[in-house]
Amino acid sequence: HSRSGTIARMQSAHNLMAKNPPVTSNLDWETFLKIANPGADDIIYVDPPYNTKHAAPYPNINHDALLQFLNKTPATVILSGFNSPLYDEQLKSSRWNKLEKERVITRNKKKPRKTEALWIKS
Repeated sequence: HSRSGTIARMQSAHNLMAKNPPVTSNLDWETFLKIANPGADDIIYVDPPYNTKHAAPYPNINHDALLQFLNKTPATVILSGFNSPLYDEQLKSSRWNKLEKERVITRNKKKPRKTEALWIKS
């Protein structure tokens, strides 16, 4: 992409957000999305707590229920996380695209690299 094209896309995104400011929340996903009631013109970005032993501050969320909701909502969805067989199975329809990037998550060189993923539904 050219620099002028990138600037034009950023200006377009800025103008869109100025008309429709983003809403953020620290509520649990079920409560927030029931209140927000997203429609076809909305974009939902979801970065759920990872289901690991180190996610102590967060209660385990019901990933099945979350994925069912995201499949049903008419909104555009961007979901981030690590590769997951559960997510891959439930998000395999043609409405979803997946982007992957391998990353070193920690400075500990002995740790294996992990693949982060974005699942995008439009």
